[in-house]
Amino acid sequence: MVELADVEVDLVEPPDVEVDSLVELADVEVHSVEPVDVEVDSLVELADVEVDSLVELADVEVDSLVELADVEVDSLVELADVEVDSLVELADVEIDSLVELADVEVHSDEPVDVEVDPVVHINYDIH
Repeated sequence: MVELADVEVDLVEPPDVEVDSLVELADVEVHSVEPVDVEVDSLVELADVEVDSLVELADVEVDSLVELADVEVDSLVELADVEVDSLVELADVEIDSLVELADVEVHSDEPVDVEVDPVVHINYDIH
C-alpha cells in the first residue's frame, strides 16, 4: 500500500522511488538542492513534500494499492514511467511548473523521515 500525498513542488529536480510494501511519502522538505536517492528497507513515510527548486520525480514502480493524492506543482510536470500492479488512484493533480516524479526504492519495515535542505540532509530512522 503506497500513498503519495500532499506534494508541493516549485521547480525542483531529484529522486528515484521503488516500493515493495506499505509506504507513505511524507514530510519531505527540500529547498533548491540536487537529486536525492532514498533507499530504505522498512515501512517508510515520505509525506508532505515541499520543494523550492527544479525537481525530478520519475520512474515510480509499485506492487500494491497506490494513492497519488493532492499533488500541487508550479509548472511543466512529467509523471513518467509509472508501473503499478494493483488498485491505483491518481487524484487531485494540479500542475504549474517543471517536475518529474522519479526513482525511489523502498523495501518494507518502519517509517523514515527525510528532510533535505540546501545541502542534502537525510535522516534514516530504521529499526
